[in-house]
Amino acid sequence: MKVEILSLEGCPNAEPAERAVMDALEALGIHAEVRRTVVRTEDEAARLDFHGSPTVRVDGRDVDPPPAGVTTSLTCRIYREDGHLRGTPSEGKIRQALLALNRT
Repeated sequence: MKVEILSLEGCPNAEPAERAVMDALEALGIHAEVRRTVVRTEDEAARLDFHGSPTVRVDGRDVDPPPAGVTTSLTCRIYREDGHLRGTPSEGKIRQALLALNRT
């Protein structure tokens, strides 16, 4: 299993996203390769299907897929969960993604 954290250079939410990933992996007892990728250009954003910083993917699947029609961009990303806005996907959302893919 591979977990990737894509972010813009200097994104203040990249470290909290990585902590949430590491905490979720530890809580579930799952071993995975965790890699951070800095997205620097619009071309990279398009090639990587990057929808904002930070983006967390488990085996290539976004843990919180953006709605259809959302374009790639070099912007901050906002996550909505339980009526709250967040700068990172929650640890719970990351756990769900890990469990779903760990069962396949």
